[in-house]
Amino acid sequence: SSLSPYIPNIVLLMGLLLTLAIVRIDFQRIEKDAEALTRERLYGLKSRIEQAFNERLGPAYSLEAFVKMHLQMSLQDPEQEAQFKRDFVQLTNALTARTKGLLSIQLAPQAVVTYLTNEERNKAAIGHDLLLDPNRRDQTLRTIQARRIIVAGPLTLKQGGDAFIARLAIFTEPGDFDSEQYMRQRDMPDATDWLGEVPDDFWGLATVLIDVPTMYQAAALDSLQDGTRFALRGRHGLGAQGDVFFGDERIFDIATASVSVLLPDGEWI
Repeated sequence: SSLSPYIPNIVLLMGLLLTLAIVRIDFQRIEKDAEALTRERLYGLKSRIEQAFNERLGPAYSLEAFVKMHLQMSLQDPEQEAQFKRDFVQLTNALTARTKGLLSIQLAPQAVVTYLTNEERNKAAIGHDLLLDPNRRDQTLRTIQARRIIVAGPLTLKQGGDAFIARLAIFTEPGDFDSEQYMRQRDMPDATDWLGEVPDDFWGLATVLIDVPTMYQAAALDSLQDGTRFALRGRHGLGAQGDVFFGDERIFDIATASVSVLLPDGEWI
């Protein structure tokens, strides 16, 4: 046959093609297995972050319950206000002893920071009216309107350190927030548009400042092995639209997998 001299080369070529096909299939399988393993690790990491973060949001809900249990007390009465503060200290001592990384727990009746832990470190915050502060007003109004915890950060605090700031608006009974009285107490000559956005059952705000390094340690963010690299995007819970705040932002250009870390209002990627 005229093909006889070429048969060995044809067989060799077919064998090479078959080998290449097998190698390609094996490479695709290995790549698929590696991606599945990475995704499995990321889901484990997601779970740890959510658990560590949610544990540190709990004090805000505890403060909400605390306020509603003390509604019969008048904070305008010196004796009752003193008892309210003693009860606040007792509760927050227990909360900070149970959970690491709480830089401060705060209550702000009528949005004015009045009761807080680590008072010496955070004394500059006492009397801070979050509604009158133009740098805090929008976020405060957003928290009030959302009627759920809003998370900001990580941010660098004026008193030092980095923190996630979790705020929960507390609502009690209609009439608790009197806009006219609010204006008189602050010598505001005229009503403003933003004041109309505050409902009359607004009592105030519960705030938790969460230490960033402690939260990272609690979530074991350094536990991924075998050269797996990751980063967190979504400062202020903005997800894919937010800045990278942990790790190298270039990772997002080459990432083989991603997951969403769910927050009460927003997400991290």
